[in-house]
Amino acid sequence: MEDTLLTELKKLLKKPDLVDKVEMTILKNNLGLEVKLYDDTKKETNPSTDMSKGEQQLYISALLKAILSESIHDLPILIDTPLGRLDQEHRDNILTHYYPHLSEQVIIFSTNTEIRISDLPKIEDHIAKTYRLENLDKKTIVHKGYFN
Repeated sequence: MEDTLLTELKKLLKKPDLVDKVEMTILKNNLGLEVKLYDDTKKETNPSTDMSKGEQQLYISALLKAILSESIHDLPILIDTPLGRLDQEHRDNILTHYYPHLSEQVIIFSTNTEIRISDLPKIEDHIAKTYRLENLDKKTIVHKGYFN
């Protein structure tokens, strides 16, 4: 799982020297997992203080993929507002290299500013269906299609 996390971080982050090594330790009584990240100078990288909000989002995405790689089941994944803190270069990267390979079934709840209509050609081969949810008077109306 350490190798998978490191590989995913290298794919997703623009700063290749931010994380150069990953160490994972299972806590006593299997009550969690401790993850330590190190930069290329062997200094520990703290996601809370050494990463931007967008980089933290990419770190969690990479960690999710690493955990899924160890699962004996192919689990469906639901992701809500996934790209809000990412710049366009990171958005393109995650759309083309991350979501299509995350799991057999990935459901993304996105706004039209996160995944724009112009982004759809990048992922259309991996989309089964699109819907737009509209909240009217505390009732959700389901429309077919993606913001068009």
